[in-house]
Amino acid sequence: MTEILVSDVNLNSVCERLEQHCCVGQNQHNLSSQPQTPVLKKHTNTGAKLWGRVRSKLLRQKLDPQTVQSKNWHMDVIEMNGIKVEFSMKFTSRDLSLKRTPSKKQSGVFGVKINVVTKRERSKVPYIVRQCIEEVEKRGIDEVGIYRISGVATDIQALKAAFDTNTKEILVMLSDMDINAIAGTLKLYFRELPEPLLTDRLYPAFMEGI
Repeated sequence: MTEILVSDVNLNSVCERLEQHCCVGQNQHNLSSQPQTPVLKKHTNTGAKLWGRVRSKLLRQKLDPQTVQSKNWHMDVIEMNGIKVEFSMKFTSRDLSLKRTPSKKQSGVFGVKINVVTKRERSKVPYIVRQCIEEVEKRGIDEVGIYRISGVATDIQALKAAFDTNTKEILVMLSDMDINAIAGTLKLYFRELPEPLLTDRLYPAFMEGI
């Protein structure tokens, strides 16, 4: 059974998810079947026909949020040659899906509230912010596209792990790393904050001032 989260009645995403599920299930069945040549042709045709009927039935139905909000809304779509597609859909508004998930993490710095980090470090600005900005200002002022060009993902993850574990080699790593990786680490830190810098509580006031 495939479970699908329908965000604001996105029918295309529903169809794409179902098509992927049908293809994966069909391929797994084909690989385990013997002999492969005749069975492969049979199930390929069955999978294509089944998917066509599933898609046709979905497109004929209106995915009204009011009809799919119930917790356990299930629907048997169709069965063919022993293959049955069954799925459930639950509606969630885009506003809810875009909200940040509160983090329970207390160690490290990534994914931890700024006030928790600054209280632990006894400073007004987190150490990671100060060190990254200092390094960028030292070596990156003349760089083109700073904070825009992406750094190497492995370098960013290495710096993230170093700041999270408070390793003593952070300063050496910063001096050796490409400046775009350092800028990328700082952007990642802000992106993973459980609450944005413009806090939810003060956001309306900021918007009024624009």
